Amino acid sequence: MTTVSNTTLADKNQAYWNGAAKSVFKDKWVHDLQKQISDFLTSNVDWIGMQLPSNDTERQTELMDYTYIDEFACNDNKYRATAATLGLPESRMMAVQGNLLAPMVQPTNPPLDDEELDCFDLVAICMALHHVDDIQLATQRLASRRRPGGVFLIIDWATRGSLDIHEHASPDAVHPEHPAAHTISHDSFTQEQIVSLYGQAGCGDARFVLADRLSDVPGARSGKMQLVWARATKL
Repeated sequence: MTTVSNTTLADKNQAYWNGAAKSVFKDKWVHDLQKQISDFLTSNVDWIGMQLPSNDTERQTELMDYTYIDEFACNDNKYRATAATLGLPESRMMAVQGNLLAPMVQPTNPPLDDEELDCFDLVAICMALHHVDDIQLATQRLASRRRPGGVFLIIDWATRGSLDIHEHASPDAVHPEHPAAHTISHDSFTQEQIVSLYGQAGCGDARFVLADRLSDVPGARSGKMQLVWARATKL
């Protein structure tokens, strides 16, 4: 008899990361990866290409930073702790929980007005898209949160050519025996995939930068993976 499971990829991610996050985020390779991403962003602000409306030059830039999974209380707490460390009040930096892929719009926790969840100058999804089941729906809904001309930034793993190191297995593939393997929908992304996602989400002027060095990833078959930074604007 075949048993049909109603467990979603989001459920699997939540079950795993609620227990693993505290230890994983202490690993050196994770800290090194965070620094690599941060160093690139702070050194390439012009490349991101965020432009405020010409008639609204005095207001602060508004950023939506989306992280998977939607219901991770531990992630929210880390975000709030980071804001406190930076000396930023909740009015400047806050975390809320919400279900991006829900069939019907649901209130966030804590609840925010629709206006507070719309018209962002920059929407970013960093190292989370490869955990999302329906990447097309996710990117469309994230893109819809930007103002016209706003930037959509995707940071994730790039597919590295066709060199195989283990028969027909990609070097970018997560080893199937890794404890987090069941939480991943896509090992990596090609430039063509990201361009297609941007196009379906109503974005144009896509630009890409590949990391100039590989990152240590213990769970990957090769032990190394390559970051890609991608950005596009809302048409």
